[in-house]
Amino acid sequence: MSSYIAWRAYEYLHIPKSSDWFWALSIIAISIAGASLIFENIIFALMVIIAAGALGIHANKEPRIIDVELSEKGVRIEKTFYPYKTLDSFCVEQHETDIGIFAKLLIKSKKGLMPLIVIPIAEVHPDDIEEYLSIFLVEEEHQETLGEKVMEWLGF
Repeated sequence: MSSYIAWRAYEYLHIPKSSDWFWALSIIAISIAGASLIFENIIFALMVIIAAGALGIHANKEPRIIDVELSEKGVRIEKTFYPYKTLDSFCVEQHETDIGIFAKLLIKSKKGLMPLIVIPIAEVHPDDIEEYLSIFLVEEEHQETLGEKVMEWLGF
């Protein structure tokens, strides 16, 4: 077994959006904002329009390529380093998408503000990652948060 495993991957699975997706986003946002204005809630209407605009901009954004490294000391994602003593357990999750099988590494952190670290897997076989990390961490079943599942369902 090597002393480290490294790979490069897109930071998230990007699913191109059709013009229908943007039309649906616009119609929903305008409808909610219109209903808010009817109920005289101008601030909420503005927040909905701003949030929909931010969502539309983010939907067109191409994901960055990130560098990931698993070493004997910990996990490095780009410039952020997580020592194993700050991590609790891990899980490798694979699921099929329209464009093929997508694998990701879920690492449970001991820190309260960042309970789950989600890392896309590419260029490395998921079994190699499981074998390597099992030396340092316990393997447990983890579930992504509801927010992450909703964002994935929306194509982010």
